[in-house]
Amino acid sequence: CMLTIMEKMAKDIVNGFNAFIARDYSLRFDISNIFVRFVNYNSNLKYLQIAPHIKYLDLAKCLCIKVLDDEHGLGFVMVNNNICRTLFKNRSVNDLFAIAEKNGPGLLSPVINDLDEAGDEFFKDLLKYNVKMNCLAPDEFSLIDINSMLKVGTEADVFGSSVMLYPDFLDKCCESLKCDTINIIPCSVHQLIVVSAENHPVKLTRHIKEMYHSVVPEEEPLSDNTYTYVRLDKRLYIA
Repeated sequence: CMLTIMEKMAKDIVNGFNAFIARDYSLRFDISNIFVRFVNYNSNLKYLQIAPHIKYLDLAKCLCIKVLDDEHGLGFVMVNNNICRTLFKNRSVNDLFAIAEKNGPGLLSPVINDLDEAGDEFFKDLLKYNVKMNCLAPDEFSLIDINSMLKVGTEADVFGSSVMLYPDFLDKCCESLKCDTINIIPCSVHQLIVVSAENHPVKLTRHIKEMYHSVVPEEEPLSDNTYTYVRLDKRLYIA
C-alpha cells in the first residue's frame, strides 16, 4: 500500500514537470508582451545597476516580459541589460519604455474596486488592532471613511502599482471618489489604496500606509511615502 502511494506521488511529480515544460514559452520574444513594473529605487540599487530603468518619484520604472499566459497561470521575466542586448538590440531604452507603457493596460487590465465587505472587515480589524496598540489615536480612527477608499490594481493581482502609469487611470479614481485630489497609498508592488484627499489628509493617509505595511510580506512594500494626485493639473507627487 505504501509503495502504491509513493508510486502515485512520483507519477504526479513527473506529470506536473512534463506539463510545465510543455507550456508555450513563445511569448517571451514578442515585444508586444513587454510592460513596466515599479520597484523601490533605493531598495534595489544593486539590481538597477544591471537593468534598464527610469527613476520616477522615489521609484524606478523597470521592464518586465509576460512569458506565459495559459490555464496554469501567468509567468514573467524581469528584463536586465543582457536581455535587452539579446532580444531588443535594435531598440533604444526610451523606445522600449514607450512601448512597454503603451502595452501595460492590454497585458494587465486595471481594476478599481470599493473596499468590499471582506476588505472592510479586514481593514476594520486592522484599525482596531492599531488603536489597541496605541499606533492610531481613537480620534484618528473616527476620521477614516471606508466609503471614500478604493482598492486598485490589476485583474491578475500582480504588479498593480503600475496602473499609476495607465492613461487617465488616476482621473477615473478621482471620478469614482467624486473629488479632484486623491492620496495614493502604495500598499505593495501589487496593490494600491486610493483615498479622497479631502476626507483623508496626508498624516492620516500615512497612518493607513503604515498599517498595511505591517501585514505585507517584507519583499513586497513599494514605498515608505504616499503620493498625491491633482486632477486639474495632472500632477502626481510625493506627499
